[in-house]
Amino acid sequence: MTKKIQLTPSVASANPLFLAEELKAFNKDIILHMDIEDGTQGKNITFGMKTTLSAAKLVDNSMDFHLLVRDPSIYYEEIAKLNTRYVFIPLEAITNPMVDLDQIRMLGMKPALSLTIDTPIDHLKVYVDEIEAVLLLTYGSPRGGVNGLGFRRVSYERIRECRQLLRDDQEIYVDGGVGIEELKESVQCGADGAILGRVLFPEAENGLNPGRILMPSERTKTPGEILKEIEEELG
Repeated sequence: MTKKIQLTPSVASANPLFLAEELKAFNKDIILHMDIEDGTQGKNITFGMKTTLSAAKLVDNSMDFHLLVRDPSIYYEEIAKLNTRYVFIPLEAITNPMVDLDQIRMLGMKPALSLTIDTPIDHLKVYVDEIEAVLLLTYGSPRGGVNGLGFRRVSYERIRECRQLLRDDQEIYVDGGVGIEELKESVQCGADGAILGRVLFPEAENGLNPGRILMPSERTKTPGEILKEIEEELG
């Protein structure tokens, strides 16, 4: 693989009981991915602004934000004060995406859109000149799929379709159940990067309360060490 693949750890996948330790496991040049979810775009609730601001002040890493909330615009001014790169807003949940994308841009951040797996890629056409990146959600559920983590095979064709639609300087990220093999294939299809969750922050296996995120003391490798190994495997 000739191009540098951007791998961004998912803060929402870290063990929330040890969030400070989890974030400090990564080098300062690693961009972190922060999902802010309020339960309106799914069942999950992640971080409010108090936790978000504390996390951002704890580390020197740049951050990407995925705002899966009822009204993303209420967060723009606050996260613009942080070391923010992309701001992904869900195309399906925004009444007038161009207004929001302009707000993000005017605040000095990079406007971007996210699409759920069942939103047709051609819905992006009208926004191509307004965005700098696209985040394709690649799972249909938290489990199952091609690797047990939820990744769906249809995502490969969606990546290819998206790559044909966008300019070369616009990035495509994949998010959801991405394992090593799925990451490699996604890159071959045209993805520029991936948000990594369970691969870096594994869950307990059968017999150890399956579904529970492992504590740092239970792991043989830190999330930062795992990330470095993946980067080396990608070349």
